[in-house]
Amino acid sequence: MPREVWTWGATELLGGGPTSLDFKPYASLQDGDLARTSVTDDYTYHHIYDAASEAVEASPLIIKPDDAGENPGRWVFVGVFAAKFRTGEATNYLDISSGGVVTLAGTAKRHLLLRPSLDMATVAVKGKPAINTRGAHRGFVMPIYSADDQELFIHAHLPRRWDGTTNLILPLTVALGGIEDIGDKFNFQASYSVIEVGKVVPDTSTDAPVETTVLAGRVAAYDVYEVDFTIDVTGMEVGDVLGVRVRRLAASTLEVTASPIIYCFDVDHTIDKLYGDGG
Repeated sequence: MPREVWTWGATELLGGGPTSLDFKPYASLQDGDLARTSVTDDYTYHHIYDAASEAVEASPLIIKPDDAGENPGRWVFVGVFAAKFRTGEATNYLDISSGGVVTLAGTAKRHLLLRPSLDMATVAVKGKPAINTRGAHRGFVMPIYSADDQELFIHAHLPRRWDGTTNLILPLTVALGGIEDIGDKFNFQASYSVIEVGKVVPDTSTDAPVETTVLAGRVAAYDVYEVDFTIDVTGMEVGDVLGVRVRRLAASTLEVTASPIIYCFDVDHTIDKLYGDGG
């Protein structure tokens, strides 16, 4: 008859030493046995022994007894009690602190697209840039800037979910304003800086021009392109207010005939937290 279920104790998952889970003698284990491995004061892993499992060892999810040889039988992870918690690999992981803050590292980081605020009031007063309406969409017709208010201003707080180090991406959704030729070009420039509490609002900015070439099969009016500006975040911090001015500049050559139309803009953040205080 099977004996009653035993609960085994350990202080490490692997290592082959007397206090490790993988050291428990294979011949003494029984299907359904439980194990509690208190790695530190913060983590206690819980496993159940599956006598039929032949899964490949992958700590902490699967632990194979060292003396199992080619036989089936594995410790299968069922949960963890933790004052804090981390799962993943050495540099790619999800971490929950003792205070409940969830952070992501390495390839666990994800992207967050946020729509910044647009200074629409100035556009309305100046009547520039002109508004284009097509179906359910409205955009801004962007002629080459010539000190004539043909520009857009946007602002966005840098959210607390941002990792604070990875450059931001400002993608513009831009459509051709008319039928163009293959190889024609249009050039947009994003000029940016940040407002920081306790400091003077800067009167200078960093320019990031991006020239786009019309592609084969993509010459029709209203064909959509994405223009991505890279925002260098050196010196920026979470909570700063990012300001961006967008203008169209002259192309290096083969200027498009019709003014392109900006339909949408976002700020793409690499985030390492699911939530932050206030954003």
